[in-house]
Amino acid sequence: MSPAGPLVSVVLATRNRPHRLNGSVASVLAQSYPHFELLVVDDASTVPAEPVVDRVAGGDTRVKLIRLDKHSGAAAARNTALKHASGDIVAFIDDDDQWTTHKLERQMRYFADHPDVGIITAHFEVVDERRPGQVLTHRVPTLLSSHHLFWFNLPGCFVCGAARKDVVDADLWQDESFPSVEDWDMWARCGRHTSIGVVEEVLGRHTLHSDGQLSDPAFKLRGLQAFEARHAASLSKACLAFLRAHQRMEIGTGWRKRANVLRSLATDSPRASALLLIEQTARQVGKLRDDPGLAERVLARAIASE
Repeated sequence: MSPAGPLVSVVLATRNRPHRLNGSVASVLAQSYPHFELLVVDDASTVPAEPVVDRVAGGDTRVKLIRLDKHSGAAAARNTALKHASGDIVAFIDDDDQWTTHKLERQMRYFADHPDVGIITAHFEVVDERRPGQVLTHRVPTLLSSHHLFWFNLPGCFVCGAARKDVVDADLWQDESFPSVEDWDMWARCGRHTSIGVVEEVLGRHTLHSDGQLSDPAFKLRGLQAFEARHAASLSKACLAFLRAHQRMEIGTGWRKRANVLRSLATDSPRASALLLIEQTARQVGKLRDDPGLAERVLARAIASE
């Protein structure tokens, strides 16, 4: 470990979003914690990321740009960065996310104060471009365990998620065969090795938009099915029923999808059905209260004794 603190390898995958990449790179370079390397992987963009990275980095040697010759997907791009990572800590950021100036400083302090913790996340802001001028705070559950990560993804996973490389190294990769939720799969595997901490501050900003997003629910469904195939043996009966209900919720669009969500609340597990009702109710209340993290916080408390 360096006297300046552990080296942080920042993983940033990008493709054809130079107008967003500018902000994410700038927010990393503005960190008050200086001991990091920024690994930007350009997933064969038709509009190369190099001019943006060069302009924003201004010759900063901590920034390394890797360009893939063939479009391989976000998981493959992040895996490429991980292969080149030389830090003690790995932190993630997407090209449409930004960090607060003290993000790394706060998280490195948390790691130093909690040597038993191998994964951390934090609260973050959410900006929906369909609702100009509105900035919501996503407050994540303050107590998270590896058990929680079989029920839902690590909150703030690619805007505030970071991990000690030596603790989770064997599982710090993304399955490129997953059509979706490959991040959830990675965090669930990593969570088996360590405890999870939460920095109770807003440390990032996530933007909701339509640039480069997959709208076909079939991708989400197939990803959830792949998650079940890998983790089913580790799931309780209630957790498995909960996961399968969420798979059914991804079938159809419009009113058909809404009807499937309602039908999915009935499962062969009374415990899962109760938790699904709690989750969906909290999700609707969260929308009314402009509290996007409410469903996760309520669910985390409800499954604590599962």
